[in-house]
Amino acid sequence: MARLRRSKAGSWGGEARDARRPYLKRRKAWEKAVRNFFKNWHEDGWIYVFFDGFFEGNAIFKLGKTTNLCRRMLQWNFDCPNPGRIWLEAFWAPNAIRTEALLHIALEEFCEQRPRFMCNCKSADISLPVS
Repeated sequence: MARLRRSKAGSWGGEARDARRPYLKRRKAWEKAVRNFFKNWHEDGWIYVFFDGFFEGNAIFKLGKTTNLCRRMLQWNFDCPNPGRIWLEAFWAPNAIRTEALLHIALEEFCEQRPRFMCNCKSADISLPVS
């Protein structure tokens, strides 16, 4: 894994910067996600969390959503193989898209930073490093 360098969200190049939003933006995003949770109901699905190893001394956790958990696990293991990956948790959730959004905002509060990484499969990814 290599850290991608982004000067600001949406542009490449320059120095590496933390992609974590400032506190007030996180707070506003949380309030909006809570307000919209019961509006425009989307399909239920699985929320999954896995540990994806260490990078620069931080543990990397990834959180996502899917309607077919077995297929998604196979996709991750085939498209982006990592022998150190440990699947930690998966649970069925109502309104999975909004549930995942709320969980990402909540985890952003606890992570040290939210950098972008170039994964082993060469796809850009935002991960949640926690020390």
